[in-house]
Amino acid sequence: MIWLLTSFLFIAMAILYLGNSPYYIGVGVSGVTLSQTLIWKDWKEVKFGTIPNIIFWTVLIPFHLKEYKKAKEFAPSLFYIRIELFAIR
Repeated sequence: MIWLLTSFLFIAMAILYLGNSPYYIGVGVSGVTLSQTLIWKDWKEVKFGTIPNIIFWTVLIPFHLKEYKKAKEFAPSLFYIRIELFAIR
């Protein structure tokens, strides 16, 4: 049953990515983490599932850092806009 949830997380990640939603990173990290946890639990039978998880991690981490940098650059401008709005009143 938990494997089914993991597959839904991967499908949701793909749909969110295709829809240009920034939330695909969080869903993807959750899916990969849950998947790897389940693989460690049943290591003898599904150890080769680690290979796709490594591929997902190598793709998700750079995208996460890119989104983090964009958010960090955008946040100060929002702060200054709020100050100007309160200063006008």
